[in-house]
Amino acid sequence: MEISSTATRLLVKYPTFKEFGERFNVSAASSYGKRDLVGICINGNHCTMREIALIYGESAPKAWLVVQLTGLAISLGLDAKTRKEQLLDLATILADDYGWLKYTEFLQIFNYLRRYDFYGRFDPAVILKGIRDWNKYVRVPTIEAHERQLREAEEERWKQNAVPMPAATREKLNKLLGKFGQ
Repeated sequence: MEISSTATRLLVKYPTFKEFGERFNVSAASSYGKRDLVGICINGNHCTMREIALIYGESAPKAWLVVQLTGLAISLGLDAKTRKEQLLDLATILADDYGWLKYTEFLQIFNYLRRYDFYGRFDPAVILKGIRDWNKYVRVPTIEAHERQLREAEEERWKQNAVPMPAATREKLNKLLGKFGQ
């Protein structure tokens, strides 16, 4: 996999994984998790977790996700007995199965998960359900709205650049269409 320009910009701004982790720490989920930033987090030029692995090393996404999951568990007051192995297993699943998500999308997800009921204990099933729900109810509609805006802007550009049909040609076309009952 080749390093994208987005990944290159991230690497220039945060040359080490430590610097990346300090900037996008647990508290970043509350600032990036705001509803009005969802479009920027999804459609913006941010790295996917696979790109994070590529530029900072294979274990980087899992390490970052463990920290984020720990922060989520603490902020929700979940069972302090959450095992490190359980967090690492879930982080591995997230990095492997959802590696196509951007780190900013994960920050959105961790904020979104605060509305779920964990019944006092850390439950990976609730987190995975929350991610599927976020994808279905937040991510997909946001992408569709963005694509619709792009299509509408493109159509408007086409209309503005269209060459008008000469009146004589339009008259001939209307006569032909009239012959065929249209």
